[in-house]
Amino acid sequence: MKINIATPHRTKYIIDKYNLFAKKNYGQNFIINPSIIENIINLSGIIKDDYVIEIGPGIGALTEALVQVAYEVHAFEIDKDLEKVLTTEITNSNFHLYIKDFLKVNLNELINSFDKDKNIVIVSNLPYYITSDILTKLITSKINYKSIIVMLQKEVGEKFVNNQGKKEENVLTYLSRYYCDCYKLIDVSLTNFIPQPNIESMVIKFTKKENELKVLNDKKFLDVTKALLKMRRKTIQNNLNAYLPSKNDVKEVLDELNINPLTRAESLTLEDFIRITNKICEKYPNK
Repeated sequence: MKINIATPHRTKYIIDKYNLFAKKNYGQNFIINPSIIENIINLSGIIKDDYVIEIGPGIGALTEALVQVAYEVHAFEIDKDLEKVLTTEITNSNFHLYIKDFLKVNLNELINSFDKDKNIVIVSNLPYYITSDILTKLITSKINYKSIIVMLQKEVGEKFVNNQGKKEENVLTYLSRYYCDCYKLIDVSLTNFIPQPNIESMVIKFTKKENELKVLNDKKFLDVTKALLKMRRKTIQNNLNAYLPSKNDVKEVLDELNINPLTRAESLTLEDFIRITNKICEKYPNK
């Protein structure tokens, strides 16, 4: 595999050539270690029959490798200043660049243009400031992806990989436990970037999973999970009071499920979250 961009010399050359600077508002940190790129590619399981959707290609450090192993790479970059860099440095015919905010992209429209017999892998070096929004969109989507591979803040990655069922869980980790299996691939030291971030990173992999107990409505599952976790120190009864029409409605839902209304959300199992969601769907279909 030929890797040119992800080195200190080449990265600095590109920054100077195109008069670039890392924009904090986009969370830009450029990888400068080719071994990290090689490890991500080798552990990703991407093959020549796979479509890759890349979010935030930056100056193309990972993109350069992806186009060598995938069928096509469709990359979404929000920074217009990087368009010339990417179209000049990545000239492979299987590379497709979109200068767009990924959160505003209708992925179904793109995927409908793909060959149906090929798999989809989503890859991203996630900007830390927008990790939650992007992962929520991906994890809860109906896209039939093979895997999602993301580099993110190590502390956040550990919540997905290690903290299942612990107090540190949040809305996104509960969602991920329902929709995905999650695995750690590698740790990435802050010294592998220009400029250096203030925190360590981790690369993790999500794959879809099937649950025996399914939610009746995905949107409502997200809403109910947010409601239950909104005030972690309060009881689930208090949190649901702000979501359902009345306190009596909350009492009925929890009584029918035989769940103590004085329980805190952190004590609930994933199955409890699903059961509460489904009961609300049954009793209040228009909520």
